[in-house]
Amino acid sequence: MPVNTDNLLSIGVPFLTILTLLLTGAALRRWGMVTRKGASEMTRLVINVTLPPLITITLATEITPAELGRAPLLVGMGILGPLVGYLVAAGLGRLPGLSSERRATLQATIAMLNTTFVGYPVCRALLGDQGLLYAVLYDAGFTLVMSTLSVWLMSWNSRSGTGKLSESARDLLRSPMLWSVVVGLTWGAFGWPMPEWIRMPLGTLGQATTPLALLTVGMLAGPTAPRIEERDAQPVLRRPAERLQLVLLTAARLLITPALMWVLVVLLRVERAAAAVIVLQTAMPTAVASTALSEQYGGDSTFAATAVVATTFLSVLTLPAWAWALLGS
Repeated sequence: MPVNTDNLLSIGVPFLTILTLLLTGAALRRWGMVTRKGASEMTRLVINVTLPPLITITLATEITPAELGRAPLLVGMGILGPLVGYLVAAGLGRLPGLSSERRATLQATIAMLNTTFVGYPVCRALLGDQGLLYAVLYDAGFTLVMSTLSVWLMSWNSRSGTGKLSESARDLLRSPMLWSVVVGLTWGAFGWPMPEWIRMPLGTLGQATTPLALLTVGMLAGPTAPRIEERDAQPVLRRPAERLQLVLLTAARLLITPALMWVLVVLLRVERAAAAVIVLQTAMPTAVASTALSEQYGGDSTFAATAVVATTFLSVLTLPAWAWALLGS
């Protein structure tokens, strides 16, 4: 596809839509129209109600024998992506003056990607249902790592206890997203037709995922109107060393890790659409869940929340650049 104005517009318009929804969510939170609890409840709504039907319909109706043959590659890259992030984070963890809590938080914020709430809409906007299909397959491998290894490493590094892999495994087995992948893959692999009375209601629910997911990310990552007692509070990043850590974290999350994955897919000669999804998913901002994980396992949740905000809004600049580099030439 040659680079021209039409191609640039075709890449830019989806990101303009995404930016609009993110900023709308942030504005709703800033103006106090949605509380933190309300935003968290919307997250559960998306994960448990609208996203599973979208995944099931996409896998059941879009997967073909050729696409099924790419599934091991995409799932494997989904496993490898966060592991590359952990390796990059291990290098940053050697910075002087890092506490064990901050080191654990760096690992979580660099390795945990917002592949669902931002990744699915981006891949679908750029590559249609095929992009969403590849994003779901990548996310299957990613979720396996994040639901087990990340919990164990966070707990280990923060020295707050032992990793609870058995609990993570139980939570994974209870996840509607996991079973939507299983049902969709099975349906698609056998080539069963999807009856209209099943496809229409599930499809309608699934269509709500993109706007709700992006509004939610904006709500959770956006600023809130400060209460009176908080107006004189110290800024989160008080020291130059902390600001440097945030800059390095952001560069690692949005630039270095996806660049390493790009080199890998080029060496492996991965087909263009699949390669684009792999790199784009690896270029996603830090997942909002990293803040909760840091809080639960003794990390620096304030720093994690700052990383979520910084990477989410800077990704509005870096993701279009990655999309143009991958698809615009």
